[in-house]
Amino acid sequence: MAKALGYIGLLLLTLAVPALAAPAPKAAPAAAPSPAQAEAEITALLQGATGALARKDMHHLTSLLDNQAEVEVRGLGLNRRTVGRQRVRALYGPELAAAEAPRVDFRGVQVQAQGTRARVEALLTAYVVPQLPEGLDLELLRQQRVPVPGRLSAILERQGSRWVFQRMLLVFPGGAR
Repeated sequence: MAKALGYIGLLLLTLAVPALAAPAPKAAPAAAPSPAQAEAEITALLQGATGALARKDMHHLTSLLDNQAEVEVRGLGLNRRTVGRQRVRALYGPELAAAEAPRVDFRGVQVQAQGTRARVEALLTAYVVPQLPEGLDLELLRQQRVPVPGRLSAILERQGSRWVFQRMLLVFPGGAR
C-alpha cells in the first residue's frame, strides 16, 4: 500500500513539474467590439469628456489620452501641437482652471471603427466667455457665453476595455480668442 502511494505521488509529481515549469499562458487579447458597440462606447466617452470639462477635471480629460497622444488645436489663438499626456496637462491645465464655466456640445458624431481602432469626426460648439480689452469692464458681456463652432477629428485605440485618443485635432475658426 505504501509502495502504491509512493507511485501515485511520483506520478502526480511527474505531471505537476512540467506544469509548474511552463510559463503561464498569456491572456488572450480582448476581442474587438462590434462597430455598433464601439460607436456606443465612444459616444459615451465624449459625453463623459463634456462632463469632465464642465467640472474642470483635467485629470479625467487627460486620462482619455494615450501616454504619447498627439493633440493639436487650431484657431481661437491657440495654434498648438502637443505630444504626451503630461505636456497636455501642463499646457492646458492652467487655462482650464481659469476658464469660466467651460462647456462643449458635440453633434453629428461619426464613428468608423475597425477592430481596435476607430476614427471619429464630429462637429462641436464650444461656449466661451469673451476676453475683453484690459481696462474695459462690461459686466453684462462677462456673463454671456459666446458659441464658437468647431470640428473634432480623432483616432482612438481600444486598450483593454477602454478607448483612448491616439491623435486629436480640434479646429476652430481663426481669429480672436
